[in-house]
Amino acid sequence: MSTRRIPSLLLCRYSAELWNIGVSLFIQDGPFFIVRSILMGHFRIFNQMLVFFTAKNILVVTLQLYRLAVITLDFRATILQKSRKGEVSCCPCEPCEASTHATADQDTKMKEFVALPPKQESKAPSEDQ
Repeated sequence: MSTRRIPSLLLCRYSAELWNIGVSLFIQDGPFFIVRSILMGHFRIFNQMLVFFTAKNILVVTLQLYRLAVITLDFRATILQKSRKGEVSCCPCEPCEASTHATADQDTKMKEFVALPPKQESKAPSEDQ
């Protein structure tokens, strides 16, 4: 497997989770954490609500980064395991490069599938007759 295919396979396989993490980090909790940190650090503004929500943002950002690390490590382990077995990882949204290495049984099934005649539509008697 080429190293260029690995990021696209990661994005294909975990796109929903990666979008969720990205939205949380860059749109929701990340910017609020930065603004609250600037208010507390530079302007020395401290109140109970600001400290609470800053701690909440720290927790959410940490958990999202942990989630990203777990997804990445799980993906890496899956790729390494499949490469050791000699399997080729295919993404459901892309054509698989290993489809040319089909077994004889798969070839037979494909020939049977292709050999089926097209389905004939049955005509119902019309009410005009």
